[in-house]
Formats: sequence, C-alpha cells, structure tokens
Amino acid sequence: MLSAGALSFPTLAAEREFAIVSPAAGSTLRAEATADVSLTYVLRGYSADRLCLDLRRGAPRAGAIYAPAARPYASGCFAPGQPITLQKLPHGDYELDASLRAGPADATLANATRVHFAVAPEADEAPAFEPSYEWQQVLPQQGVPAGLEVHLSVDGSGDRRARIPDPWRLQLYLGRARGFLRLDVGRRTRVREVEAAAAQAASSHVRHAAAAVRVCGARLLDGGAALDPEQTAEEAALFSRRGRLEARLEACDGGHVDVEAEDRRAATASSAAEAVPPAAEAAERATQPVFLLAPPA
Repeated sequence: MLSAGALSFPTLAAEREFAIVSPAAGSTLRAEATADVSLTYVLRGYSADRLCLDLRRGAPRAGAIYAPAARPYASGCFAPGQPITLQKLPHGDYELDASLRAGPADATLANATRVHFAVAPEADEAPAFEPSYEWQQVLPQQGVPAGLEVHLSVDGSGDRRARIPDPWRLQLYLGRARGFLRLDVGRRTRVREVEAAAAQAASSHVRHAAAAVRVCGARLLDGGAALDPEQTAEEAALFSRRGRLEARLEACDGGHVDVEAEDRRAATASSAAEAVPPAAEAAERATQPVFLLAPPA
C-alpha cells in the first residue's frame, strides 16, 4: 500500500534532476514481519503535476540476491513534494519505478532509475570480527575495531577486508606519575620486549616526585593474569587485548610498585588543576582505520 509519510523537496530551476534516494538501490531492509519505507527523492527543474510510482514484488530469495520482481504490488500518483511512505511491505524482493507526469495527456517528463531493494527478516547478530595479521573478509553486519587496516573494494560490491597493521602502536598507561608507554609492536614482538620497554618508560619518564620507587621490571597483565613473556604479539593476541592490558611495575628492591599510592601522593602534592583520568579512560584512543584503495598484496 502507498500512503503519505513525511518529506519535503527543494526545487532549483537552474538544474534538472529526478532520482530516488531512499530506499537505496541494492539495499536490504530488516524487519520482523513488515516494513514501512519512507520514500526520499530529489526533484529539481521539472514542472510536473504528478509523481507516479509502480512497485512490483517477488518472493524472498536467499542471500539477498535482487531478481526481477514480476508481479505488480502497488501503484499510485502523488503531488510533487507530497510525503510518501511504502507501508507494510512484507518480506520479498522489490522493484520500484518512478516517473514525473504533467498535463491532461499525462505526458511523462522524466523517469528515475529503477530501484531494486529487499525486505528481509531481522538477521542474527553477526559473529564478532576476530582480527589477525592476514587479510580477512568482513561480513556486512560486522564492525571492525579501531586501528585496523581496512581495504574497501572500489567495484561497488561493498566488499571489505581488514587486518592488523604490522607494526601497530601500543599505548599503555603507567600511572599519573609515570605517564604512558608508547611502543610500535610488530607481529613477532615478544611480550617480554614490551615488558622491558614498559619498565624503561616507567623509570625514564617520571613526571612527578611521587614516583620515587625505582623500577627494574614489569609484567603485562590482562584481568590480573600475567601473560607468557615468551609469546609473540600475535600468539598473545596483544592487539585484541590492548584495551585491557595493565603493567605491573616491579621495584628494584623487590616487590611491586603501588601505582595507585603513587598517584594519590602526586594528586595530594600537586596543586595543578590538570587531572589525569583512570587508566581505562586516559589511554589515548587507537587511530581510526586506514582505508586502502589499492588491492592488498
């Protein structure tokens, strides 16, 4: 059924244009049973009396393959600028034709490009994307973590592939008094190398006198559990864990550095207004995905 919705359209006399914007060509609309689809279009420069629509429907097809929809489903003509909604569309493949008409003879002024779209059942939640150092296909409903390299196909297929950069930048919070470890981590970088870099950063990047304890070592933790120092970044899945990693600093005279106590002393001693957020909030966000237009090697 075709009925009114809500929309308005500007008209510019200097140009002529008529095109359907929504539903988008090749789109799949997800709905439990039926969908209400607002029609959006661009109309410029035509003195049309009517906007006429013809909608055809075919049976649902697996894999969202858009095939010609042979059976007429609904049709109607509307005043240009009148809001239009395609109401209660059941699951299926659809073809939408739109034309501009004028005068008593119902002359056709312009035809919009035919739009194919589908209404399909609500999809099951896509499995989480598990990044690796090899190019992997990204499913249409999957999101990718920030910091990945992403290859977008330029052939219009919507194909996406993603991988972990080699190297990628690790940013690990060491406490208010000691700042951050910023380290380029490669695929074969070992956990112990990251731990050594964390210990060095904690010793050399002291930002406050509250960090009086000398640091001679560090252990990487995830949820309180220490990682295997001999594993590589790939084996330990450091990229996927990077938002959860903590560094347990080891004092030169034995025992562990109480970073929280250092931070409290630093906050008490400092009259500066600058506040350093907790580790989970203070860690700088990973870079946005890098989009590669050239095919991956």
